Amino acid sequence: MTTTCSAPTAKRSAPCSAPSTRTCSATTSAHSIISPIFARTSRDRQACARAVARHGAAWIGMCRRGCGFRRKAVLGRRDAPCAERGLLRELPARRWPRHRAGHADVTRQRVPALPSLPGARRRAACTTNADGDPTATEARRVITLRPYQERSIEQLRTAYARGRQAPCLVLPCGGGKTIISAAIIAAATARATRTLFVADRCTLIDQTVAKLALGGVTDVRIIQAERDEGPRRAPVTVASAQTLRTDGWQDQLPEADLVIWDECHGILADSYAGVLRRYPNARRLGLTATPCRGDGRALTTFDELVVGATVRELTELGHLAPARVLAPPAELEANQLAIDPVAAYRQHAAGQRAALFCATVAQAARYVADCQAAGITAELVTAKTRNRADILRRFAAGDFQLLASVGTLTQGWDDPGCGVAIIARRVGHIGLWLQICGRVLRPHPGKAHGLIVDLCGSVHQHGLPDCDQAYSLDGDGIRPLVRDAIRQCPRCGAMFPSAPRCPHCATALPARPRELPRATGVGVHEVAGTHTSRCEYVVAMTSKRWGTCATCGGAIEPGAPILWATQAKQAKHRQCRKEIAS
Repeated sequence: MTTTCSAPTAKRSAPCSAPSTRTCSATTSAHSIISPIFARTSRDRQACARAVARHGAAWIGMCRRGCGFRRKAVLGRRDAPCAERGLLRELPARRWPRHRAGHADVTRQRVPALPSLPGARRRAACTTNADGDPTATEARRVITLRPYQERSIEQLRTAYARGRQAPCLVLPCGGGKTIISAAIIAAATARATRTLFVADRCTLIDQTVAKLALGGVTDVRIIQAERDEGPRRAPVTVASAQTLRTDGWQDQLPEADLVIWDECHGILADSYAGVLRRYPNARRLGLTATPCRGDGRALTTFDELVVGATVRELTELGHLAPARVLAPPAELEANQLAIDPVAAYRQHAAGQRAALFCATVAQAARYVADCQAAGITAELVTAKTRNRADILRRFAAGDFQLLASVGTLTQGWDDPGCGVAIIARRVGHIGLWLQICGRVLRPHPGKAHGLIVDLCGSVHQHGLPDCDQAYSLDGDGIRPLVRDAIRQCPRCGAMFPSAPRCPHCATALPARPRELPRATGVGVHEVAGTHTSRCEYVVAMTSKRWGTCATCGGAIEPGAPILWATQAKQAKHRQCRKEIAS
């Protein structure tokens, strides 16, 4: 018996033709679906066939189990769902490939949904029991976008609609930049758009692939060092930036219509120039929490800045844990620490999982040895650590208490269970400061706040991690919008914006006394009126064009000797010595 889909759709072309699946779904709105899905005429069907032939690795449907298949995959027509990705639904039966995978024994069947994009309708998925009878119907969204994430996607769409080719999305650490990119990639894949996702760290490769699978995108090619998995013509490629910039990959980079660059503040490195030149006509999207560089170079690769949310906004919404900062009363020198890191862990984070950030590998190795001698289980992770993934997995499982590193874990590392960051170094760049603090601000059950133990007092230079910032692509860096006065609690040592009580221990703080101005006794005197002219002719040069003398009003011929006022941008003859006050 054939069942037809009765869920509302944005545009219906024909009833669902899934003879034995008993799965129904409501498609999303038309703007998130490519037009060949609703092909009615032979011309439309031919156009759809050409599109599939041109993008051979594009998604064209899902089987009853929810597995995605490509054009050359083996999928039976009876397994074709009424989902929005069945691009071959309108094509002749001979064009349908056969699916030989054994899914007949599946007792619970679902059709994965596209992400909930702005304007898209939610799609209901039916479940069946062992006899094939429907047991329940529930609204299922594999990726649930938060309101600020939907707003960010809409802002990016608006930027592209205005003709921008490379917007940069700024979102705090833990705000879900990879989830947003997964939603964008899922919608782009439905339009047969080839996407390249470039990850700055190797630890982000598997995280990105897992989050793409939540959006139903499983036909992915992975490029990382010696690892090259998945079909070569897959619609989505997740690659390591370090791998793509090697000489062996410069001539065989995957095709892409959309290039998404994670942690894009590092894109200006000279070694990435060849990768950027390979995609001159592709649209770009940058993802970062800190759009600034330590060398002050402007991010000219991008043409518009889109700020999705702020740390304070996400904290108030409960999507980030509140930040609690402990620091010395004033900023210390680079070779000074307020207390020893081992003592800091025992005093403020005993029994908790903590991350220790050091200045050098030798310093980190020494502190790890000190922790182990004191009975604190600790491990060291550097860029040369071969079993890095295993160490991170054991740390997330709670096998040891302290994880030390230098720069490996400052960005791209996600472990919501880690709630303490001990900074045993002076942080001179605000981008690095925000990245380190963001490692412990992800929410987790039982985490009341993210504790940041700043042993050098860098908070006095950069401010609290949850203060609102001003961003720029012109190389101006990140600047606080309003520099709040910071106070330190004398009881618990926490740093916080000026307030009558400590927000952490509720200790009442006395108001700061204001000193009256002190008379010096130097007296006052009349000040003579002075005026400094803006027309200070200090540059003697030869005129390059016709002009007018600012003194006599006469003509200045090309080649005539003149005096040039740089600030006022005026010229006069050298014989006109009289200076005109501006």
